[in-house]
Amino acid sequence: MSNDPIIHQLPKRATNRFIHKVDDLSLGSVLGIGLLFYVAIAVLCSIVLKFCTMSGINVIYCHGMPVSSFTDILYFNFVTILTVGYGDMQPDGIGRFVAVVEALIGVGLFGGIIGVVVLKLTQPKKNSIVFSNQAYYAMDEQRFFIMFVNTSNAQLINAQISYSVNLGHHSKVKPSKTSPYISDSVWILNLSKCLRKDLRDMELYHDDGLKFAVSGTYGFTAFATAVEYEIGQILAVPSRTPLERELLLSAPKFGSPEFERVFHYLPEGSMPFLTYAQNCGAKTNQESIKQAAELTHIGVQLPQHQGTIHNGDETVIFKRD
Repeated sequence: MSNDPIIHQLPKRATNRFIHKVDDLSLGSVLGIGLLFYVAIAVLCSIVLKFCTMSGINVIYCHGMPVSSFTDILYFNFVTILTVGYGDMQPDGIGRFVAVVEALIGVGLFGGIIGVVVLKLTQPKKNSIVFSNQAYYAMDEQRFFIMFVNTSNAQLINAQISYSVNLGHHSKVKPSKTSPYISDSVWILNLSKCLRKDLRDMELYHDDGLKFAVSGTYGFTAFATAVEYEIGQILAVPSRTPLERELLLSAPKFGSPEFERVFHYLPEGSMPFLTYAQNCGAKTNQESIKQAAELTHIGVQLPQHQGTIHNGDETVIFKRD
């Protein structure tokens, strides 16, 4: 069986552009744009019908009398596009054609707006999973780790977790692993080891770094997110043990400065991973050094919730009461 030819044809422009634009809109923006469309179409049709009446063509009747007032025509068009149909006014001639087209547009708009609103209300928020400002390298364990939090009240079910480490333009991709669920918690996830001896004579580039992805379902809605940390966004810390201890002792609520400080972990004795790698004998170019000096902060705002902490075998978990 031959393949469908369309799978080999490149599009003239990026696909799913409309979906991405709608996805970026807030619920209020969707409702506002829908209302503007209703008003614009009703006004446009009213202008067309008013022009007909000014030309001596009667297109709308009310109790057998022709309608010529623009406000009455505008009222008729709003009743038509909203498919209310009170019956106090009746179109005639070209007015019937305009009314049919207007009613079809109104039904289509209503269905489209309801569909988008339902989607907006049921889909998880983009910050349902929030990542720390930087990835980390624990110098005592010689291992990378990242921190993220499930900010939703719901569990992420059948979570698929995968990541890749790219150092010296050599990628190490870890196959996807499945977790039964990710609770409404903060997770510190251990990634690949990177021994000091492996850094000797390695040449690092500014586009090296870590990529991490997690996907699953919230209820009946699919969710997926990913983050990329360039090498200038990786922080070498002496150990992750103080982070565990600080979380266990503080247990702050979301939105508090204390939790923000702990979640975006910047301990004393830390340094850019590039600096640490150079101290181990790795080579870097000037662009990479500049990238490390300008450690980038993503800065995603955390929602307002309260929680407590407990330990896991592979993770530190911030779990809400």
